[in-house]
Amino acid sequence: MQDHPHRYILLGVALIALLLGGCAPAATPVPPTQAPPAATQAPAPTTAAVAAPTTAATAAPTTAAAVQPDLAFFNGKTVTYIVATSTGGGYDTYARTIAPYVQKYLPGSTVIVKNVPGAGHIIGANEDYAAKPDGLTIATFNTALIYSQIVGAPGIQFDLTKFTWIAKLSSDNRALLVSTKTPFQTFDDALKASQTTPIVLSSAGVSSASNIDALLLQQATGLKVKMISGYSGNESDLAILRGEVQGEMGSYSSLAPFVSSGDGRILLQIGMKKDPTLPNVPLLSDIVAPDKKAIADLILTDASLGRLVAAPPGVPDARRQALIQAFQKATADPDFLAAAKKEKIPIDPAFGDDVGNLVKSALNQSPSDLTILKSILGPALKGK
Repeated sequence: MQDHPHRYILLGVALIALLLGGCAPAATPVPPTQAPPAATQAPAPTTAAVAAPTTAATAAPTTAAAVQPDLAFFNGKTVTYIVATSTGGGYDTYARTIAPYVQKYLPGSTVIVKNVPGAGHIIGANEDYAAKPDGLTIATFNTALIYSQIVGAPGIQFDLTKFTWIAKLSSDNRALLVSTKTPFQTFDDALKASQTTPIVLSSAGVSSASNIDALLLQQATGLKVKMISGYSGNESDLAILRGEVQGEMGSYSSLAPFVSSGDGRILLQIGMKKDPTLPNVPLLSDIVAPDKKAIADLILTDASLGRLVAAPPGVPDARRQALIQAFQKATADPDFLAAAKKEKIPIDPAFGDDVGNLVKSALNQSPSDLTILKSILGPALKGK
């Protein structure tokens, strides 16, 4: 059959109509629910984000492309860096070591460190949470507040999911230290002895990582402990020297100087892998019974989310980005890395949404783990 020329004309008209009908008008706005900001579209970080090497500091934070950092705002302003414990401890050392470099990368600013100890870091975290959300107040406090929030510890006036997350500075194995004046040479020595007389350990407070990790360790291994609270910063070391307590739980970087001085001995470490300087000290994961592994895994949160840095809720995103960028550049600064090495504090940073997502993930425990946490920690954190 011969083609008719009108057939091609009709087909062309139909095709044009079809194309025009499928095009949305250019001026039609996209509903917010259909186009969330780039910051909310980033996937949740994997565990690799926790264990990123120091060079990760040079990578852009999750939301870096969303808003231009407002560095000009900080010119001539004072940034208060709250440390939720007293002077001399690991949190204080991290803050005072990095503060000059954060100041360097917030041109024209002055960064001051303010120690606000008390209630196992709760008081400092409360002060940060209640501060004016202008980007001029940041704080560092311990990861164990995650568990305190889960079980509803008294005194908490914050919601960790609502903080403006800036950074975390390290991944640092947790460790059990005892005085060299004790007879315990190994963890097994302490475990056996504790069945008769509990091992006396210090802590900053019932909500502190040192207290919570010790209680979880007791449940995971059967090590009997007696906790004495009220020792903030490096006061635990002094308490050990005075013979008031036999040991403490803490970040290995904070405990290492006490070991180097010959006054302390590490019996157990908790982390993804052994610290290279502790090749003969067992990992908790190597000795824990299979049915207690879930409890042991809870302690790993403290090891992977070390030295958190947060601002109050509601900080304008441009200022948040400026703070993230300042910490990002500070942790990559060769002079800072040299200073950190001198202080023997490990640097393994993450930033912004990556940190916030890790905190939210830690808060989102399974029903079985929630039962464990509430049974072990609930009475202690609520003073019962």
